[in-house]
Amino acid sequence: MTAPRGEVEVKAAIIYDGMAVAVLHFNPQDGALLPLGIHPRAFGVNPPLETIKRTLPSIMGDLEVLNGAEYREPESAWIIPLAYKGMIVAHLKIYADGIHVVPDYPANQELRAYGK
Repeated sequence: MTAPRGEVEVKAAIIYDGMAVAVLHFNPQDGALLPLGIHPRAFGVNPPLETIKRTLPSIMGDLEVLNGAEYREPESAWIIPLAYKGMIVAHLKIYADGIHVVPDYPANQELRAYGK
C-alpha cells in the first residue's frame, strides 16, 4: 500500500477471531520482516509480495510470545511482545481481565480499506 507521503508500506495482520490483533511490517525493497518501530522510506518500488506470502506461514509459526508484559493504564490493557528470531516484531494487547484480546482497531480499518 502507498502511505500518505507516497512511501510504499508492506504489512501483514495477525488475525484472531476474525479481527486484526497485531501487525507485522516488512521491508518493501527485499521483503524482510522488520523489528517493531522500524519504518523504511521506500518510494516507487515494487515490493516482493509473492516472497512475503510464501514466508508468512513460517514466520507466523515461529513467532514467540516473550515472557513479560507491560501494563498501559489509559487502555487498561497488558501489552505482550511477540518476537521472531530474537527481535520484537509486534505487540499483542490483552484486556486487564487477562483473558480477552484487544483488537487493533487502526489495523482493522486499514484491512477493510486496503486488505488483500
